[in-house]
Amino acid sequence: MRALANYYLLTKCPGLTPKFFTEPPMSVTMFWQKIQTGYSQLQPLIQAVLLHAEISNTEQVYVGRTPDVEYMTPVSILRQFPQKPGLAQSYWPAVVAQELGEKWSPKIWAVYLQYALEIASTHHSCFFEWLQWEWQLKYIFFAHRMGAAKLPMVWLQDCIPYLPQPEHQQLLGAYIKEPDPMQAELLLDQARWQKIASLCYSYTFETDELVAYALHLLLLQRWWQVAQSREDIFAKVMNG
Repeated sequence: MRALANYYLLTKCPGLTPKFFTEPPMSVTMFWQKIQTGYSQLQPLIQAVLLHAEISNTEQVYVGRTPDVEYMTPVSILRQFPQKPGLAQSYWPAVVAQELGEKWSPKIWAVYLQYALEIASTHHSCFFEWLQWEWQLKYIFFAHRMGAAKLPMVWLQDCIPYLPQPEHQQLLGAYIKEPDPMQAELLLDQARWQKIASLCYSYTFETDELVAYALHLLLLQRWWQVAQSREDIFAKVMNG
């Protein structure tokens, strides 16, 4: 029955290809609305996938910026979170929402990561493997920029220890060698696309196909917004 429901949902979602500078055939907001309509069992898992981008948007709000893209929650609502932190519990999982206060605390990332790992484990989802892979990539780039001894992510490493992998080392090396900063960022997202594609088999209509769809859609929407804002393109890529 679950596979049949996934089949119907996937047939309503246009196919995605790694064309990073063209408009995605569907927005993340539209995809989330489809998930909310009749797919309650999927909502916690897909919400956990999309919540990373949503937290990034909220962090921008707290530092006085206006997010370029809406995901699950309208930007007009996110703008109210600093003054009404409790409002977030109407939109986010309570365990994550309760970390918001009048000032931004980066420790919300540790709470999110622990929550996302638990949700992925509960659903036996490839999202667990994705989180491991993606956060190792984040760690190695932070260590390169700031020095491994200065990693401020001890509370993150309680969730995922910092264990550099050869694949991530190679990506870092390719990134450093690329003279064009935007092309360097594109190289990383192309690697992310390939990793996501490797996490599940196509046309099995398992839940992980929807997880991969959501992750791919986030990448495409990010780059489409970058393409729409050429005047400060590199700053917007780095802000993603």
